[in-house]
Parts: sequence; C-alpha cells; structure tokens
Amino acid sequence: MAQRHSRILTLLLLVVVAAPATAFWGWMRGSAANEFKESDWDLFKAEMRQALEDGADGERFDWSNPKTGNSGSIRILETAEVEGETCRKAAFRNVTAKGTQGQSVHYLCRQENGAWQFAAASAFESG
Repeated sequence: MAQRHSRILTLLLLVVVAAPATAFWGWMRGSAANEFKESDWDLFKAEMRQALEDGADGERFDWSNPKTGNSGSIRILETAEVEGETCRKAAFRNVTAKGTQGQSVHYLCRQENGAWQFAAASAFESG
C-alpha cells in the first residue's frame, strides 16, 4: 500500500528546483511572478533552495533584484517526514517594481535524488 501511495504521490508532484522558470511555474501565472525576468527567477530559485535545505521553521529568506526592482520572500512554516521524505510547508510572497503582490502557501518534499517537488497538502498532512 505504501508503495502504491508513493507512486500516486509521485504522479501528483511537479519538479521544482532543476526546472527552467517557464516550464514548471504555472501555479504563479497571473500573479506578481508573471512579470519576473529570468534573473528574478534565478534569484527566487536560489533563495528557495537555501530556505528548503537550511531554513528552520519560522525562518524567512528574502531576495531582491536591483536590476528589475522585483523581490520576494520564502518563509518555512513547518517541516514533517512523509513516507521517509522530508517535506516542508512554505509561504511565498512576491512583489514587482510596479507594486503587484502575490502570496501563496505550498508543500514541497525532497526526493531521493535531492530535488524538491511540490506535493498535495493532503499528502503532507497524512505524514
């Protein structure tokens, strides 16, 4: 049963960290991040990696791009073990130079290969 659940969970997951900006960030479409340039995505992803790997629960990681005026933050809200994987609940906040803002909360789990993937909230909470 656990192996089947793991396969189902894997189907629900979306690769995050190693992906190009435009390929896997559809959940941000229509948000402040819609106006990000490639350099913004690079800063965002680097800060997200650091937050997921090193952040303590409650810790906030900020990024800012002086070239575009865009910025944001990632706050680690909670950490849990789900089927042997480290999973984190994180809040994302993005702001553009034009003043557009966006906030969201997402669940991410570290895979065996070290990549972080988005997970369904229900999978996180069942751990």
